[in-house]
Amino acid sequence: MATNADGNQVLRYGMTRRNVLGLEAVLPDGRVLRSLNKMMKNNAGYDWMQLFISSEGTFGVVTRVVLALHPRPQGLASALCAVGSFADGLAVLRRLDSRFLGRLLVFEAMWREYMDVAIDRSGLTQPFADLHEITPLIEAAMGADPGAEDAFAEALAEFIEQGIVTDAAIAQSGNDRRRF
Repeated sequence: MATNADGNQVLRYGMTRRNVLGLEAVLPDGRVLRSLNKMMKNNAGYDWMQLFISSEGTFGVVTRVVLALHPRPQGLASALCAVGSFADGLAVLRRLDSRFLGRLLVFEAMWREYMDVAIDRSGLTQPFADLHEITPLIEAAMGADPGAEDAFAEALAEFIEQGIVTDAAIAQSGNDRRRF
C-alpha cells in the first residue's frame, strides 16, 4: 500500500488511495496516528492518510488499514491481443470500454521491449508467431449471462476484421487466464 501499487485492475477498482478508507500508522518518534473510520468520504481536517499512501514507508509504518471491498467479478473473459501501434491500442481500449461499459477490469499494454525481455530472460512463451509493437492484456467481467463471454470474443474478432487488432488469444480456462 505504501507504494500506491494499483495492479492491473485499476480500471475497475481505482487506485489504492481510492480504496483506503482508514489508516493507523506509527511515526518515527513512536507516536501513533489513527483514522480508522469506515466512511467513503471524510472531510474533517487534513487527509494525512494520503501522505502515507505512496510514501514508501518514509513517513512511518502503517500498522492497520480499513479497505473498501468489492464483490468478486463474474464471467471473466481474458485475452492477449497484438496491435501494431499506440493509436490502435488506444482505439481497442476506447471501443471495449464503450461497448462493455463498467465491465473492463484490465487493459495492460505491454510494449515490444517488455515482451522481448519477458520472452528472452523470463522464459515466457511467445504468445503469437510474430512480435508486435504492443501486446495488451485485456480482462472484462462479463457477468452471469453465458452469451456475454461470446460478445467479448465477437468484439475482438470484429477488431481483427477492422485491422486494429492483428492477432488475439482468448483464455479458455483459469489456467490460460493465469498464464496470460
